[in-house]
Amino acid sequence: MLNASILALPVTVILAAISAGIAVPALADATTSLLHRVQTRARLSGEIQGSGADKSSLPSLLLTDLCRNGIRVLRPVSSRLVQIGLINKRCESVSRALLTTQLSCDARIICELLLLGLVLSFLLGALFSGSIVVGIGVALASLWLVLARASKQIQLWEERFRAQIPDALRAIGVCFSAGFSLQQALEQTAMDVADPLGWEFAQVNADIHAGRSLEEALSALEQRTNVAELRFVSVALEIQHQTGGSLQQILDNAAASIRASLDLRRSLAVQTAQARMSAKVVTLMPLVLMLVLSLMMEGYLQSFFASAAGLLVLVTALAMEALGILAIRRILGLKLN
Repeated sequence: MLNASILALPVTVILAAISAGIAVPALADATTSLLHRVQTRARLSGEIQGSGADKSSLPSLLLTDLCRNGIRVLRPVSSRLVQIGLINKRCESVSRALLTTQLSCDARIICELLLLGLVLSFLLGALFSGSIVVGIGVALASLWLVLARASKQIQLWEERFRAQIPDALRAIGVCFSAGFSLQQALEQTAMDVADPLGWEFAQVNADIHAGRSLEEALSALEQRTNVAELRFVSVALEIQHQTGGSLQQILDNAAASIRASLDLRRSLAVQTAQARMSAKVVTLMPLVLMLVLSLMMEGYLQSFFASAAGLLVLVTALAMEALGILAIRRILGLKLN
C-alpha cells in the first residue's frame, strides 16, 4: 500500500490544476467584461480613448459587472446548486446583504461568485502550504467569513432601519397634519429621514410615479426590507390613502410600540453578548489550532489519512464540531417576532 505522504503531492497538484483551470478562465472573462465596460463608459462620457478611467472606480465597476453578468464558466454548476434549499438560502442572504448597499445581485450569480472564491482560496491555501487539508480549510474559512459578514451586514442594516421607523412615522404624521397629499408626504419623509429608510421611501414614491398602485409599491417595500416593524407604516399609509382621515393617534401609538420593541431588542442583545462571544471562541479555537499546527508541523494531519481508523476519528471530530455549532446557534438563536 502506498504511503499517504507519497500520494499527497500528486493529488495536491491535480486539484490545484483543476482549480486553476476553473479560476483562470473565470477571471479572464470577468477582466474582459470589465475592460469593455470601462471603455464604453469612457466613450459615453466623452473622454479621449485610451485615457482610462478613475482607478478608484475600478473595484466598484468590477463588482457591478460581476453582480450583473456573473461567471459564465460556473453557470451550469451554480444553476444546479441553487436548487438546493440550504445553498439557495445562503446565497439569498448574501444577495440581501448586497442589496443593503443598493447593489442588486441574483442568487444564482452569488453562487457563482462564492464558487470562484472557494476555488481561489483552495488554490492559494494548497499551493502555499502544500497540503490539501489546509487548502480545504482555507476555502471553508473564507466561505464562512463571507457568510458571517453578510449576516452581520444585514443585522446592522436592520437595526438602523428599525431605529428610523419611529422618526418616519412622526414625519408622516406631521406631513398629513399640514395637509400634504400622500405623494408629497412620501417625498418629504424621504428627504427628512436619513438612509436607508429615506432611500426606501424614495423608491416607493418612484414606483408610484411609474404607475404602480400604493398597495403594490408598499408590498414591494416589505419584500425588499423584510422588516416586520415596517408593517405599521404600510398599514398607516393604506388607511390614509383609503379613508383620508386623521392618523395622528394611530401613528403615535405605533411609534411608541416600535420604540418599546427596540428597547427590548437592545436589552436582549446586551444580556446575550458574553454568551455569544464565548460560543464564537469555543467554536473557532479547534479549527484555528488545526490550521496553525498543520502549517507549523509538516505532516501533522497525515496520520488521520494513513488508516481507516484515523479517518474515522477525523470525521467524528468534525461531525461533533458541527453538531456543537448547531446546538449553540439553537440555544442563542432567540429572536423577537
